[in-house]
Amino acid sequence: MPRSMKVTKKQRQPLDAEGILRVLANVRQALPNLNGAEALPPPLRTSGVDERMVPAHMSADAMEDFEYVTVLEGLESIIEDIDEALQQSHAKMVEDCLRVYYKMEELSLDGQHDDLIPKVKDLREVYERTYSEPIPPQEEADRRARRRAQELAKRKAERTR
Repeated sequence: MPRSMKVTKKQRQPLDAEGILRVLANVRQALPNLNGAEALPPPLRTSGVDERMVPAHMSADAMEDFEYVTVLEGLESIIEDIDEALQQSHAKMVEDCLRVYYKMEELSLDGQHDDLIPKVKDLREVYERTYSEPIPPQEEADRRARRRAQELAKRKAERTR
């Protein structure tokens, strides 16, 4: 950190740790809405800190440090949860898009929907440009989707124990 950016304890702004942690809890509660039925329950976390572990004679500076550390840990954990939810949503979206692609491809080959041929070609080019690989055969995409669903079910079971 550049010397001019280093913050000393005297320069710190007062911190409403409880308020910040309440907001983070509200954000965490809203995360299942991103993925609907596929939402994972929140991970079981043990921060290793329990109120009984905080000594009653903690100095004001130590308490302030504790609050900052607690808020930082809360922010880090919510970032992990948001990242996980977004990765899940992305994987589901790709699966859904591939289903649409396969159906469009099927229809474009029947001779009655020639207008879909350029759209199928465009979708294929976008996928290949994005993922640097050809679109997998439908059987492979279905296998990947089943594997993801199994992994999701396993993680849900682990988090509800």
